[in-house]
Formats: sequence, structure tokens, C-alpha cells
Amino acid sequence: MGLLVAFVAAFAACGRSQDKPALPPRATAEAPVVHKAAGGRLRTTAGEAHVGLLIPNAEGDLLAPSHYCVGDTYHKGAVYRLGRVNLFTTQPIPTEHLNRPVIVYGRRAVGLDRKLTRVGPCPPADDGSMFQMRSDWSADELIGRGQTTWERLAEAPYIEAAAVYPLPMVQVGRDGDVVRELVVSNPFNAPLVDTIQFSLYYEDGSGKPMPHFLPRPLNALPPGGTTTIDASASPPEDTPASRWTFTGYQIKGQLGDVRFDLLVSL
Repeated sequence: MGLLVAFVAAFAACGRSQDKPALPPRATAEAPVVHKAAGGRLRTTAGEAHVGLLIPNAEGDLLAPSHYCVGDTYHKGAVYRLGRVNLFTTQPIPTEHLNRPVIVYGRRAVGLDRKLTRVGPCPPADDGSMFQMRSDWSADELIGRGQTTWERLAEAPYIEAAAVYPLPMVQVGRDGDVVRELVVSNPFNAPLVDTIQFSLYYEDGSGKPMPHFLPRPLNALPPGGTTTIDASASPPEDTPASRWTFTGYQIKGQLGDVRFDLLVSL
């Protein structure tokens, strides 16, 4: 499969204590055998793994900030994040993998405060209001625009990446600009059982928009199998007073060692 022709990053060697278990060996783009089963399917028992949307962090970004003001000092964090969780790698990720679903083999930990690097004093504050903003419109570790505390950072999770592979599980069928169907495939060596939930994602455009998720069965999709999901119909909750607009899809759950927390806007 072309699925695994991908960027691969190694765990950082620094900062490990001698009493911790050894991290997985570095994989190579040519032969990531440790993560593949017979037939080239991704193994669901190859160690801790996370599926999500790979996002570039940016300085001053509200949803995906790369820098933080803590008190009066300015600190640099991760270059990337997987969904809402900061992601640390030892090498840059090719730009063609950004803003796309990926699978990350690596360790999730808590304590983002330990991963920051001080770069100087804080720049002038942005006084833009966050009043009445939805919680998913800003990064979990922020308390304001670019502002956070050591206590908040200490509670924030992050992922140390050993390997990052693109994961094109969903192909989009369009009629012009309109999404008509989603074709879901299973690249893993185990069926997508009911511990994995696939949902169509809608937003309500009236007043303050709110998300809505409509589950769709995958019917224990077998390894290598595909299923087509109709994305053209309005959800049952659609009324003249509340019109839901199709926005994308979500995959959540656990399959073996693989944790899914993927939200994609189309």
C-alpha cells in the first residue's frame, strides 16, 4: 500500500530517565515493518498510537498557538498538534501531510510546562475579547489570547512522536462543491468494531453556531474493506428554526492500541 510512504520522526533521546522503559526504535520510511501486519495493513497492537488531524501551530493563533505568555515571559512550544493535543517531533513534517489525517505512533503524557523554551519577554498583549466564545474555538491550554499559566500548562497533555504516517481513511465524493458521499476504508489489520464511532459533523448556522454529530454505522468494517456513507441528507433534527449545515466527519474511539480522535472539516 502507498499508505505508509510517509514522514517518520524519532523520539528525542534527551530528557529520558534511566528507569523508564525503552522507547520504540527509530523506524524508516522504506521499511516501517514494526507497524505493519501481513498484507501491509497497519497493526493495532504495535504500541501506543493516535489518529487525528495534523495541524501546524502558529504564533498568535487562538486555536493552535505555538507560543505562550506566562506571567511576563514568552515561551515557545510545539510546532504541530494532533487535533487539540500538542505534538512534538525531532524532525520537520513534510507540508503535504499538514491539515490531513495521520496516525502517530508515540507516547502521550501530561505536563506541557516541561516542554516549553523561554525566548524572551512577552510581546504587547492582544486585548481582543474571548467573551461568549465556544470552548473548542481556542486551545485548551490557553486562558486568554496567547495567555496561560504554569498550572494550566502542567495539566495539558502532549504527544512525543516516534513515527507519523498519513492516513487517508476517508475519500470524499463531490458533486461540484457539494459533498454527496464519504467512502470509508479500513487500513488496519482488525475490523472497525463498535468501539469506533463514525459520525457526520454539522454546524447550526443560526445565532451562536453549535456542533451536531450524527452517528453512522461502520458494521464492523473488515480489514481492507470499504463502505459508502450518504452525506447529502439533512439530519432528522433539521427544522425551519434550526438549519444544520454539513461540515465534515468525526471518528472517535479505541481499536487495540490505537486511539481515534479525528475531526475533519470539509
